[in-house]
Parts: sequence; C-alpha cells; structure tokens
Amino acid sequence: QALLPLLLKSDAGSLVFTSSSVGRQGRANWGAYAASKFATEGMMQVLADEYQQRLRDAPIPVNEDLSAFHRQMRRTADHVISARSDDKRRRYFGQLLE
Repeated sequence: QALLPLLLKSDAGSLVFTSSSVGRQGRANWGAYAASKFATEGMMQVLADEYQQRLRDAPIPVNEDLSAFHRQMRRTADHVISARSDDKRRRYFGQLLE
C-alpha cells in the first residue's frame, strides 16, 4: 500500500514477487505456506490487470529443491510427524516457526 503510489509515479515501475509452485498447485502438509503463495499470486494478477498500462509484473518462482528454507521445513516436518510425545511435537513445531 505504501509502495504502490511511488511505483505509479515512476516512469518505469516494476512489481517483483517471489512465488512458489505451491502457489499454483497446493500440496499436502503445506497448507499455510501454499495459501500465502496463492494469495501472493492472486494479488500479483489483480495488480497486473488493474495497472497494466502503468506497471510490469515479474513473478520469480523459488526452486524448492535448492531453498534452505524448504529443506529445514521438511526436516522439521519429518521430526514432528515421527515425534511420539506431545512435548516433542510442541518443541519441533516451535522450531518450524523460528
């Protein structure tokens, strides 16, 4: 909201979004992350349509296989799934949110 007026005043405004394949095709156990990427892709499409004469959009997909964030998320999810006690699940879930 703060940046859009400045971009519209610019002679060469561009919108650059970081996206993910789960923003186009959801996956099991990726609910919150997938929903955020669906929202990002939707917002990008709306802004591109509303301001098509004034702004360019450039979605940049993240390669999940190379992303350290995704590797850590998968490791933590594996620990949560395999944890037997509620205390362990709470501890690993906390790590995921860090």
